[in-house]
Amino acid sequence: MDKLTIEYGGGLFELADEEGLGEKLLSEVLMLQSVFSENPGYIRLMTSPVVTKEEKAQLLKDSFEGKVHPYLYNFICLMADRGYFSSIPGCFDRYQECYRTKNGIIQAKITSAALLSDEQKCAIVSAVERKTGKTVEPRFVVDASLLAGLRVEAGGELFENSAKSKLEEIRRLLESSVTGDNT
Repeated sequence: MDKLTIEYGGGLFELADEEGLGEKLLSEVLMLQSVFSENPGYIRLMTSPVVTKEEKAQLLKDSFEGKVHPYLYNFICLMADRGYFSSIPGCFDRYQECYRTKNGIIQAKITSAALLSDEQKCAIVSAVERKTGKTVEPRFVVDASLLAGLRVEAGGELFENSAKSKLEEIRRLLESSVTGDNT
């Protein structure tokens, strides 16, 4: 993340948080992030030097005024006016990061060798929450190369209990015993 996205995205979160709007704006930030992701041409249009500031302001008004919270609408207009419109997705990432930090939420990538049942998913999320002491936003991924077990990446930590990791550990032990390297 660059300095601009940290400063502006963090500033948007601070304003929302001070006003007790952190969660409300989060849902709108996620919605807008999805809209911009699905319509990359809109960002190109809003950053085009061919489109005047007045035209951009009218496009924003037509697209967002009254449809998102005024703070968010004004933020988008400010970014467009200053020529930073292409940085909005990064600002939205920073907003989410600040929201998660403030609310004790971590993202977790949970990789399994096969699809997990809803009960298994709940049990894993509960275990990660107990281990980290934080609320978990899980993202489940299937990777058959694990063979069996799980790999959980959460809060900058890696918890792995997969057959693949056990086999790698055995391979390293065998290689070190053959070479005499016991590190």
